Amino acid sequence: MNRAIHFVDTIVDAVLAAILAGTVVILTAAVWYRYVLNSSLGWTDEVGSYLLVWITFLGGYPCFRKGLHLDFPMIVGMLNPTAQHWLGRAVAALLAVFCAFVAWQSWKVTSMIGGARISSLDIPRGLFLASMPISFALMSLALALNALRGKEPGTSS
Repeated sequence: MNRAIHFVDTIVDAVLAAILAGTVVILTAAVWYRYVLNSSLGWTDEVGSYLLVWITFLGGYPCFRKGLHLDFPMIVGMLNPTAQHWLGRAVAALLAVFCAFVAWQSWKVTSMIGGARISSLDIPRGLFLASMPISFALMSLALALNALRGKEPGTSS
C-alpha cells in the first residue's frame, strides 16, 4: 500500500511541477506580448487563473501528506498519549468523510457545468474545474488510510 501511495504522490508532484511550469510560460508570454510587442493574448489571463486553481487545490494534497497544513496542537498536547492517538484517528476519519463529501459535491457541479466552453479558448471548463473533486478525493483517501492505520492527519505514511 505504501508503494501505491508513494506512486500517487510522485504523479501528483510531477503534475504540479508541469502545471507550475506551464503557468510560468503562459504568464511570461502574456507579459512579453503586452509590454514588448504592444499586443495581447486574450486567453492568458483566464487560463493562467485556472492553472492557479489547479495548483491551489491539487497542491493541498502533498501539503497534507507532508504535514504542512496549519494545526494547533496546544490543546491536544495536554491530553495523554492514548487520548491523542484516538483523537487523531477520529479527526482523520471525520476529515476523510468531509473531503469525500466535498469531492462528491464538486464532482456533481463539474458534471453539470463542465461541458461549457471557457470564453477565450474552445476547451471545456470541466478540464479546469476537475481540480476540486480530484484533490479532495485524494485527500479523503489519504485521511481514510491514516484513520485506519492510527496515524494523525498530516503525517506521512
